[in-house]
Amino acid sequence: MTLEANQVQEERQQAEGAAQGRAGKSARSSVPRLGVLRAIVAFNLLSTSLHYTHNFVDAHAYPDVFPFYSATAYQIGIIISWPLLTGLGIWGYRLYANGKVRQSRPLLAAYSLLGLTTLGHFLGGNPDIPPLFYATLFSDFIAGLALLGFVVWTLRPSGHGSGGSPEIEGASPR
Repeated sequence: MTLEANQVQEERQQAEGAAQGRAGKSARSSVPRLGVLRAIVAFNLLSTSLHYTHNFVDAHAYPDVFPFYSATAYQIGIIISWPLLTGLGIWGYRLYANGKVRQSRPLLAAYSLLGLTTLGHFLGGNPDIPPLFYATLFSDFIAGLALLGFVVWTLRPSGHGSGGSPEIEGASPR
């Protein structure tokens, strides 16, 4: 290949790369309600991080409830559920941010369970914990409810043609 042909090919590849980069940025920035989801996921991360860390460290202060009949059972449950469900939530957020709304919904709904289930502590009695961590029982629930509400909200039409939110930005409405 001649020097000129190499230069033309490089310029073409740069132009294609730039176009793909712009398409990715515009798809992400035009996903409906992304800022709302970002705030809800951040709230979930903050609240559940505080609550589940305290729950792990001070597990004996929480009343026994099925299937967590000991502090060790709580700790094992946290080691499994918090990273798993948080990972699903982050994955769901990334899918949503990339315009894959339908694929994000079950992951975000699963992540909402992390917050929604914290009120289960009251099934075994009143936890004997400091006020800050007591408050996280409710903030977790509110965060989980907000996330589940968001998932339901995405099922509603958003003004993109006659259907709901587009699955991939630029896709034609259903």
